Parts: sequence; C-alpha cells; structure tokens
Amino acid sequence: MYRLSLYIARQLAAPYAFVLLALISLIIVIPSLRLIDVVLSKGLSLEAFVGLLIAYAPRDLAFALPFLVFLATASAYGRLSLDSELVALQATGRSNLQLMTPALVFGLLAGIAALVLETWLAPAGYHRYRDQIQEIRSSYANLLPQEATFLSPVQGLTVFVREREPDGTLRGLLIHDGRDPGRSVSIVAREGRSQFSGGLPRFVVQEGSRHEMGPNRDQIHTLSFDRYVFEVTAGDRSSGKRRTRSVAERSLWELLDAPPDTATSVRRQFEAEAQRRLQAPLFLLLMALAGVTPFLLKHRMREHPLRPLLSASVAAVTLEVIFIAAPWAYASFPVLIPISYGALITAIALTLAWVHVHDVRRRSLRFSRSGA
Repeated sequence: MYRLSLYIARQLAAPYAFVLLALISLIIVIPSLRLIDVVLSKGLSLEAFVGLLIAYAPRDLAFALPFLVFLATASAYGRLSLDSELVALQATGRSNLQLMTPALVFGLLAGIAALVLETWLAPAGYHRYRDQIQEIRSSYANLLPQEATFLSPVQGLTVFVREREPDGTLRGLLIHDGRDPGRSVSIVAREGRSQFSGGLPRFVVQEGSRHEMGPNRDQIHTLSFDRYVFEVTAGDRSSGKRRTRSVAERSLWELLDAPPDTATSVRRQFEAEAQRRLQAPLFLLLMALAGVTPFLLKHRMREHPLRPLLSASVAAVTLEVIFIAAPWAYASFPVLIPISYGALITAIALTLAWVHVHDVRRRSLRFSRSGA
C-alpha cells in the first residue's frame, strides 16, 4: 500500500510542479501588466517593482490553488487511466479508496497551505502591495524626472524632461499643471533643477515662458522669464490621507472580530469573506475528488476516452464558480453560511460513499463471474 501510494504521489508531483510553475509565471505577468502604468509614469526601480510582485503573488496564488489541485490530480490519474494502469491496479484487488488516497492526502496538504495563505500571507501581502502603490502614486520623491518620459506624479500634473545632466541639471522642461479645473498652466523652459523643501518639490527653471489659460479657453496669458520657481503646495499632497483597508487586506482574525462600530453591511462582508477562507480546505478537497473520481469510476476508456475528463472539468468549473461567488452569496444571504458547510461535508461524504459502493459492486460482479 505504501509503495502504491508513493508511486501515485510521484505521478502527481510532475503535473503539480508543471502547473505550479505555469501559475507562478501568470502570477508574475498579470501584476506586471497592472504595474506598467506605475513603472512608466513614476520611474519605478527594479527593486521596488520586484517587491510589489512578491507582495501581490500570495493573493493570486490563493485564488489559483483550487484549480491547481484539480489540474494536478486530473493530469496524474488521467495519465494512469490512459495507460491502463488504473485498470491493472483494480484487477489486482486494489480498491478505489486505496487508489484515491494519495489524491486525498494531496488535497488535504493543499488545503492546509490554502488556509495559511488565506489567513495571513495573502492579506498581509496585499495590504503591503496597496500601501506601496499609494505611496508610489502620492510620493513626490518619484518626481525625479526621467529623460524623454512624460511623468505624472499626481493626477493633473505632467512633467517632461528632454535631457538630464549628471550634475542634476534638467534641459528642455515642460510642466503642465491642470489640477485646477478653472485654469491650466504650462511652463516651458530651457533648463532647470528639481529641489525639495519640507518634503515638497519645486522646480527652479530658467529662460522660458509661462502660459496660463482661463476657464473660458478663449484667452492665454503668456509670461516670459529668466528665472521662475514652480512650487507644489501642501494642499496637493495626498499621501497623508488615511486609506481604508479593503476586505481582502484584512486577516482572518480581523474579519471575525470586527470593531463594534462597524456598519451592518460591512460586518456581513467581513463574515462572508472569513467563511470563504475557512471553507477553502474543503473546496480544495472537493477539487481533488473532482479530478480523480471520474477516472476511477469509468472503465471503458477506449470507447469514451474524453468522458471522464469532461465530467471532471464540469465539476471543477462549477466548484470554482461557487468558490468565487461564495462571499457575495454569504453577504447577501447569511443563512447560506451554515447550509454551505453542511453541503460541502455532504458532498465529500457522498463522493467517498459513491466510490465505495462502486467498489462493492465491482467485487460482487467479479465474484459472480468467477463462481459461474
């Protein structure tokens, strides 16, 4: 039994490792696409970019883990079925419950990993990600201009520098300030420098012109200067605003122990998300069963080679949709929370009972044929 379980576990390891690497690649690529705007507009360093990806990765991995478990089990047992190894093992007297034991253990281990991700790693990482994004978007330290790049350090303010000298001199500056709906100001200068005073930046530019357009857009006031100082006032700074953390940024303990003054609708959202995280191990166990059960119960693979795979895929997609939609359903109808636990446990028990009954029928049929 141990050698059989070890053999099937090896078959599970290969597709699991392959799918895990593929998902990690997607987890890296998808947030990278989200961060392109930040990278281009803020001049984000490679170190900060990698840090953002690492902080965001646990959240994507937590959502992808159920499908990862299904793909690994379906790939492993599908290969064993196509090679007729499952039929050979069943012919030697191995029960289906024995054959699915490695998948159950794999699902339980993945469920523990999902609980760790959902309880601590994913919320903490996503909270750090959101904080860093806000800091990057509102921090004027990212205003240091990049050559030949339009930078937008804050909404409504655009800076362009044609060339930057090693000593910090900026050449060919364009500054457009459209934060005030009543007017817009554009400054064009031959050269200048960026300075910081009290944490706020200012541009000291030379030999240029300032163009101001009023609300009617019918007049432009132009001012030529030899030296001009463009300052960003403290009122434009948004980094001091306190950001309300979303549900995804809160740990499991925070969701279960909401402050007394929390609104009822928000408390329901907290409770719904907490229950979804607690149910993640059960969903993963069901995903493992969905990936293995059709291949164990189907014997005529030569006649219907795709039927087990299609059955497993339909079950997995249904479970994934339920897993994603669960928070909304629980928040809208709290009575579904205790019902869902019973439904999940019942589904697992019925699947195992179905497999056991199939074993009994198969052995009874074999016994009757041998007796005849």
